[in-house]
Amino acid sequence: NWQYTFTNLEKYKDGKEIKYTIKEDKIENYKSEITGDVANGFMVKNTNIEKISIPVTKQWIGKEADKIEIKLLADGKEKSIAILSANTGWKHEFKDLPKYDETDGHEIVYTIAETKVDGYNTGITGTAKDGFTITNTITGKVSVPVTKTWVGKEGASAEIHLFADDQEIASATLNAGNNWQYTFANLEKYKDGKEIKYTIKEDKIENYKSEITGDVANGFIVKNTNIEKISVPVLKQWVGKPADKVEVKLLADNVEKEAAILTADTGWKHEFINLLRYDENDGHEIVYTVSEVKIDGYTTGISGTPQDGFTITNTITGKVSVPVTKKWIGMSTDSIIVNLLADGKKIDSQKLSKGNHWQHTFKNLEQYKNGKEIKYTVEEEKIFGYSATISGNAKDGYIITNVKNTPPSKQKPPKTGDTSNRGFFAGLLVLSGSLLTIAGLKRRKENQVEK
Repeated sequence: NWQYTFTNLEKYKDGKEIKYTIKEDKIENYKSEITGDVANGFMVKNTNIEKISIPVTKQWIGKEADKIEIKLLADGKEKSIAILSANTGWKHEFKDLPKYDETDGHEIVYTIAETKVDGYNTGITGTAKDGFTITNTITGKVSVPVTKTWVGKEGASAEIHLFADDQEIASATLNAGNNWQYTFANLEKYKDGKEIKYTIKEDKIENYKSEITGDVANGFIVKNTNIEKISVPVLKQWVGKPADKVEVKLLADNVEKEAAILTADTGWKHEFINLLRYDENDGHEIVYTVSEVKIDGYTTGISGTPQDGFTITNTITGKVSVPVTKKWIGMSTDSIIVNLLADGKKIDSQKLSKGNHWQHTFKNLEQYKNGKEIKYTVEEEKIFGYSATISGNAKDGYIITNVKNTPPSKQKPPKTGDTSNRGFFAGLLVLSGSLLTIAGLKRRKENQVEK
């Protein structure tokens, strides 16, 4: 029980009272304090003065901060503070710490805490004996905006896929309904302390070239350029003896793009191929036309469209040709009848339909009559429910444009056998008969007077 009594000791020596004292052999890590006396007994108090050191190591998952503040707590109360940085190797050691409380001798519980670092989660492992490790993991959320733009005719929709470090994690459909934009939101910014690399890809759209620019911070832009290609056929016709060759030029928005030589060997035909339908800069539909290098002694008439093909008719001098092209705005009928008028008189007719690409050239027409140039015009036989406008001229060709009436006319054509005016016409017949009878009687009376 940590006690002992030295007994049966002599109290005096040589007539003097003996002074008894005690000493304790040194015990490592202990401070010894002796109180009391022989009469009351001695008390030897040993206080543990063992010292410890507590190492702390800082680890980062993600980009490091400039510095951190570490607090040492003894039994939950702040005892010491240290600043860790790259200059300290992100390490520190709290030294010369009492292991036991000097008041009651209990073993002190040492812990550490870190002053909060914004944008990081903190994890602390270890013990005072083995040392502590503080691990800071970077945190954050991001959003990835995506905007779709078109150069040329828009598609119906586009499918966008989101990738995180090359692994697909989401997808979205962009269309006119969501204004061709979408934001992938509430995404983790980091994984295992490394910033996640977000990218996007688009499903292939036929006849479109896809170009992706931008980044997570500024948003991605997916630009689709319409690369649809068309061909423009050209047919050469002659009214009179053909020339040896002709040079035909293809114009894109009135700027020469290509040229071709047509001869009898080519069958007086050519096809301009692999032409962009839409402008790659602003997306407008390119207007293709053709022209011919002037041939002396011939007049030139051009009819048709890029979609149906162009026909170039060369008429030898003294003769003319009148090209006619039909255009529809809205739904078309099966066919129409076009009349050719020379100085206001009908001289020819032609049915236009899809079969002849809604075009025709009235050929081999006399240019003059009695020394005066004949004025050739065209008219269209009326189509119920449509309004027609005619533009152009005999030299360059006429264009007849039909527009379906809106709202459609509710007036019905008269039906055969309509009796609504029968009484009116019957009255006219009776009146006419009476007048003829009176006139006959008057003439007979005048003849009798003459006799």
